[in-house]
Amino acid sequence: MDESEYTRRVRAKLPPEAAHVPVWDSTVSDDRPDVPVWRYRAIADGTDLIHLYAARFGLELLGEPGVTTGASVIELAELSASEPERVVDMFEAAHRGGALIWDQQRLLHVETRRGWMREYVDHLRAD
Repeated sequence: MDESEYTRRVRAKLPPEAAHVPVWDSTVSDDRPDVPVWRYRAIADGTDLIHLYAARFGLELLGEPGVTTGASVIELAELSASEPERVVDMFEAAHRGGALIWDQQRLLHVETRRGWMREYVDHLRAD
């Protein structure tokens, strides 16, 4: 399924009053990190970490094989009114909990359980 078909399917599920809502951009950075989000802090610090947080990574959603959703740590932090470190915490917890795995060949996060973001959303909140 190509992205335009995916976008049409998503739009078809939206109510008419949500027609103005943008469908998540699925592009990923060509220079995206070759490690999963939960390892960013282990491989970088300072300025390098900021670049990792800004890079768009891929996420394949359960039930949508071959369709990649793109995001960055910074985008997810802004969307959730949180800090980038909290987004990394959430991805790390989801991985430890078995909700996300890393496909090293495709440099892609793969969802193994639906609803994991709701399940781990508390990691986005300040202590």
